[in-house]
This record gives sequence, C-alpha cells and structure tokens, in this order.
Amino acid sequence: MSNSEPSFLENSPIESIVNSATNAPLEDMAVNDTKNVATPEEIQVFIKKVSDSFGIPSPTAFTGIALLFLKGAANKGAPPTMSVDLLTPEKTPISLTKYDLQCACQVACKNKFLRRVAKGLAKEIGFFAESKNLNGDLAIKLNNNLVAEGEPPLTSKEKAWASSFSQTLPNLEKLSGSNRVPTLLAQDYQDRFLSNTKKSKANKSEQAPASAKPVAPAAAPKAGKKGPNASKKGSSKGS
Repeated sequence: MSNSEPSFLENSPIESIVNSATNAPLEDMAVNDTKNVATPEEIQVFIKKVSDSFGIPSPTAFTGIALLFLKGAANKGAPPTMSVDLLTPEKTPISLTKYDLQCACQVACKNKFLRRVAKGLAKEIGFFAESKNLNGDLAIKLNNNLVAEGEPPLTSKEKAWASSFSQTLPNLEKLSGSNRVPTLLAQDYQDRFLSNTKKSKANKSEQAPASAKPVAPAAAPKAGKKGPNASKKGSSKGS
C-alpha cells in the first residue's frame, strides 16, 4: 500500500483531467483578468492599433491611452463612452473612447481586459503622469481620505502614481518616492474587495424567495352551531 495521502479527487470521474489542469500553468490555458499582465509585444500592437485607427502618431496614441487609464477606463464600472480629446498632426480634434481601447485590446490581446494592458503600462503611465503633473485614478480619493484623518496630503509625485493598476509594481515605493502609496493602494483594494463581497451577499439575499409561513387551515364549524345569520332561539313565529 502506498504511504502517500489519499487524493481528495479519489473516485472522481475526471480525476486525471483535473490533476493535469492543476499542474499546468494557468496562463497557458486561460486569461486571468486580475493576475495577468499584457506582454510587451501585446502592448506594442495595442498602441499601434490605436495609432493606425485614428491616423495619429504613436506618442499621441500613448498620450490618449494614458489619459483614459488615469481617468479610470481600466475599471469595469467605467462606461465605454468615457473619452479624451486628442489632436491629429493637422490639429483636428478627435475623441478616443474606452470602447476604442477595448477594440484595440481585442486585436492585440484577443480579449477586452483593459486592466491587463493598464498593468503592463503602469510604470510608463506613472512616469508620464509625473512629468505632466497628472493624477492617478485613485489620487483624489486617497488624498481626501488622508486629509479627513488629519494626515499630510499626497504630494504631486505621489498622486501621479496613485493608480489602481500600479499596485502590483514591485518597486512602486521607489518609483513613487513614498512608502504611503503602496500601503494606501493595498488598503483601498482590500476595502473595495470587502465591499463587493458584502454587496454580493446582500444581492443573493434579496433574490432568494422569502420563505412563506404555513397558513393554518380554517377550523371546521362545530356541529349544531349556527352561523351569524341563523335565526335566534325564541324568535317570533309566524301566526
């Protein structure tokens, strides 16, 4: 008899399939929106697709992409109509939307998970935001929380790196010049995760049918008892 511990999948009809899937890298089989990051090759195709679609130089395309992500376009709740206005080389204004980015993402990454692209561009977008004195998508929220708690507000450098998609950067503390930004982003993520969990449980509770209380059957009238419209004893009889 083998000394190894028994498998939890013992007697499962697909035990071998599950074991093979478990031992294979997830990224070889599926795209995980929360963990995967777009590759450098995918990012280059993504920027080129935006550039070619609008007939604008790659630097202008990157600027529009960065501005949209800094506005929160990588967030699932952001509407596809979220937009920024850019200028062509002829100074003609054009509107770049989140939907346009999703189309480019479909071409470059074979999916529409914009957060993967935002994570892949996090360092470059942070550098761009810092150079232009721009805010990350969570800068105002995090800054307001600090001020409300009586803490010093975020510096402009900290605000530039205060983006939800920057959280996984391994050297974020060094890039942002602050040990507050990684901590604040991690705390915000945890708060949002807990909030979404509570909302999910509340929605399930609301959707569940209320258990109906059993209705007791009406008591049968006792034999010989007259109803309210019955003649009373002793009522006068006709002559």
